Amino acid sequence: MVSREVVAHPEAEDVLRRRSLLLLSVLILLLGLILGWSLSRSGSENDPRASTEPSTEPTTEPTSEPTTSPGAPPRAEALAAPPGPSGLNWPDHTPAYDTPATKKIDKLSELNQALADATAGDVIEVAPQTWSGGDLVVSKGDDGWARNVLVRPPLGQRQSVVVDVDDRALVLDAPHVTVAGFQAREINIAERGDRSAFARIVMTDNSFIKASARGDVGDDHVLEDAGFYEIVAPEVRTDVGEDRMNISTYGTGEGGEVGEVVGLTVAGLWLEGSYRAHGSDAHTDTLQTFGAAGSPPPRDLTVLNSVLFASTNAAWQAGDGGVVGTWTIRNSLMVNCQNDDAGKVPDGYDCGGTNTFNTALDVDPDAKVVIRDTRMYGNVRHPELPFVLQDVCADNLAGGAESGPVEDKGGNTLGEQAVAAKCAHVDPKLPDLDAIWE
Repeated sequence: MVSREVVAHPEAEDVLRRRSLLLLSVLILLLGLILGWSLSRSGSENDPRASTEPSTEPTTEPTSEPTTSPGAPPRAEALAAPPGPSGLNWPDHTPAYDTPATKKIDKLSELNQALADATAGDVIEVAPQTWSGGDLVVSKGDDGWARNVLVRPPLGQRQSVVVDVDDRALVLDAPHVTVAGFQAREINIAERGDRSAFARIVMTDNSFIKASARGDVGDDHVLEDAGFYEIVAPEVRTDVGEDRMNISTYGTGEGGEVGEVVGLTVAGLWLEGSYRAHGSDAHTDTLQTFGAAGSPPPRDLTVLNSVLFASTNAAWQAGDGGVVGTWTIRNSLMVNCQNDDAGKVPDGYDCGGTNTFNTALDVDPDAKVVIRDTRMYGNVRHPELPFVLQDVCADNLAGGAESGPVEDKGGNTLGEQAVAAKCAHVDPKLPDLDAIWE
């Protein structure tokens, strides 16, 4: 056997040394990078200024519409505008009115199927038409939609979809749907209409507006976070001695099932009142809120940027059940017919009340009404109900032993000072709706 001797060459040994040093340098560099990343992460976790929360920056372009939705602070632009419609009151969970349609339908009878097929943020455009059937009930929606589905007429043709039938209503009884730009005799948000809304609706003669929740046998119903935005009723109501608008609840009786309305928003409304004929004993209000048959009245109600003209009895009557939770009134105007609105009382009809805002005696012990930047012309009665007032003009804030406490937050002009300053007496003008809505 012949043995082979391996002879090491100096050049080969030098190459091996250089490769080993290069590999060692790379390993040291990698270890340094890993150590630096670890220290940086540890420092961030211990630094109170370093947030570990996910980013709240919007990932899509925000809607171009101003917002006044439940849970959202009122927009400064809307609060700075005169009370009434301004084009600045819009539910922030809804696509902007001028968002292009994602689906178009020819008939209102196709609406529920279109809603059943819709996805969050869709816009359904309805061809111009007049509904001539019974109640038009919107019954399809989805409370899982992050954004409401908007239903509207073609752009540039507001109020071209008309639901104007005696004793028939346009009813929103489905969640997360906004109907805007229609014309109607009666609109109603029912107990399944969570976070649904009516917007930019012009009401026809002798119209009625309602939000209501009814308890059924074996089932309590709660209507949450619904809203009315820039609803206009431009003519007084004189037909049947009923209110212009109700926000109400009904139960099945004491100790039984209840209906509840929670967190409803009213923003940018312009409501002429309702009058009773001579000889009638009807009680008519522009807005009446109440709970009946064991149900509580609306809880945590918000009224923003709205004009409530006078009715025979009151601009706002908080009826059975009084007030529950915190009610908020901002940048609004309320008047009564004897003081400021007498010229609108039709011949043959009564102006019977001096109250602008009137509450019942049965008040929840934790209830209060917070009023800011608002003019109230006529009697403001609040037996046992606490008021918080800031920048309010009220010419007749009822006092006496029965009135609740008043917390004055400053800037208020009350009683004789308000009469002298004439700050409550205003003559608002309905703006050009074409100019502000489209």
